[in-house]
Formats: sequence, C-alpha cells, structure tokens
Amino acid sequence: MEYRRASSTDAPLVSAFRRQQLIEEGASQEVDIEQAMIDYHAAAIEDGTLVEWLAVDDGEVVATGAVLFQQHPPSFSNPNGRVAYVTNMYTRPDHRRQGLATSLLNKLMDDCRARDCHVVWLRGSRDGLPTYAKFGFIPLSNAMVLKV
Repeated sequence: MEYRRASSTDAPLVSAFRRQQLIEEGASQEVDIEQAMIDYHAAAIEDGTLVEWLAVDDGEVVATGAVLFQQHPPSFSNPNGRVAYVTNMYTRPDHRRQGLATSLLNKLMDDCRARDCHVVWLRGSRDGLPTYAKFGFIPLSNAMVLKV
C-alpha cells in the first residue's frame, strides 16, 4: 500500500469518494452537488486549508481521509485558536478491516501536529467510531446545531 497527498487535480476522485461516503451514511441525494464538491475540493486542497491523503493499492485509490484546518478565536483551552476537522474518511468496502483508516488517521494527526493544532474534532459514522476512540477521540455532549 502506498500513501500520497491529493493534489487539486484529484478533486473529481476525492469528490466521488465523498459522495459514496455520504450515500452509505444515508444522506439524501435530492440535490446535485457534484460540481460544487469538485470545486470545493480543488480550491481547498490548492490553498492548503484541506489536506487529503489517498491510500493507493496497485495504482488504484482505495481509501481517503482529510483534515480541514480552521482558525477560531483563541481561548484558554486553545490559546492559538487552531482547530482541525477530520473529514472524508472513506475506505472502499473491498479494502475495509485492513488498517487503512488507522494509517490515514495517523497521517492526518501528523499534519495536525505539524500545524500546531491542539483541538481536532470529527463526526464519525457508526463503523468508524471504534477507530476514532482508539485514537482518543471522545464524544461531546454540549454540541448543538441550527440549520438556517
């Protein structure tokens, strides 16, 4: 297995993996977001706010994972305000249970440390929760959301 960082030219591939992830997690496909996803991934990878890793088996991408870097206001618990959001974690079904998500997450955590991010968060699928817990991620009970 080889690992490489995605470039902006990988945006269509990264977007296809994300689309499949969303579908498997039960998302509704009522809106066509394909071009919006490609545009987003190309721009975010290009400007460095998104670092996407690809697992490549015999020349074919079989898994992916990304971290989105954000700047929040400094706080006592996070003095520099740097926050990372793990996203786009997806492994093709025929390559699951081989440690690819763990390897990708290790690379993402290295990227977080390199950027001095002290807070890393994510939204995990039911299948991914054991991997994230193994890394030390803990559930939050005080998060809320409002859809405007």
